Amino acid sequence: MGYLRLQLQASVLFCVESCIRQFVAIDCFKAVDYSIRPTNPAILEGGPCIKYYEKHELLDTVSQTVPKTDGMEVFNPPVKFILLNIDQSYIIAERFEMIILNDGVTTMMGWTPMRKQQKMEALKRGLDSMDKYRLS
Repeated sequence: MGYLRLQLQASVLFCVESCIRQFVAIDCFKAVDYSIRPTNPAILEGGPCIKYYEKHELLDTVSQTVPKTDGMEVFNPPVKFILLNIDQSYIIAERFEMIILNDGVTTMMGWTPMRKQQKMEALKRGLDSMDKYRLS
């Protein structure tokens, strides 16, 4: 069911001690419903929030029928769907994985090795501080 996979790519500004631009991909597995809308132009700083829900009113009406099968196939065993909400957009899928496409440091041209090392250490400290929020 490769056709039920959706991938979003984003640029994220990650600020710990200094700011580093990260490029990430969010893989959505068994995506059964989504609505991609432009970001809210009223946001001045900080960007849209990304929210993850295991229970939400949108999940109450999700069918167990496999998309693009004209109702002939159902998920067996049944799938527990979750919701990822990004500003005005949402995706309903079985699982989400976020992948850092680059580290935001080693691809910077003209930086000295010492400057790259300092940025990598700051990035590692920031990611380590976020580890307690990791979903398992």
